[in-house]
Amino acid sequence: IYMSMRNDLSFLIDARLSLYEHQSTYSPNLPLRFLFYLSDLLSGITRDENLYGKKKVKIPTPRFLVFYNGEAPQPDSKVLKLSNLYETEETTKSGIVLPGQAQEKPQMAKVIAVGPGTDEVKMELAEGDQVVFSKYAGTEVKIDGEELIIIKQQDVLAVVK
Repeated sequence: IYMSMRNDLSFLIDARLSLYEHQSTYSPNLPLRFLFYLSDLLSGITRDENLYGKKKVKIPTPRFLVFYNGEAPQPDSKVLKLSNLYETEETTKSGIVLPGQAQEKPQMAKVIAVGPGTDEVKMELAEGDQVVFSKYAGTEVKIDGEELIIIKQQDVLAVVK
């Protein structure tokens, strides 16, 4: 068990490195902070390993969780990616400058089932809707040999009519 800050905790169990952090304010920079945090932890874990040798140095799979108790409303879950912080940009043939995040192509899918929603979230999608969602949204699953993706309604960017 490692504690670097009063509200941060990490521990290693069965090749999984779990990192927990408490936040009272939202920060889009958490992926960068976690990169530094993970780098420090892995430096300690691999201190006695030969990083320049021919033998692969195995490292634990990291899992980051942030517990948020701030006053500003936030969704139940949110995926923050380090790549969203890159300052890469691309210029199209017509001269339009696309920031790094805009270069990712959204995905399309047909809704095959919807849940009932909750008191806080009214279900606005219906079975059969064609939807557009961001590339890294949802959880991929395989059911009866068919690859499916489970996404939250809040991750849907548009319904195609």
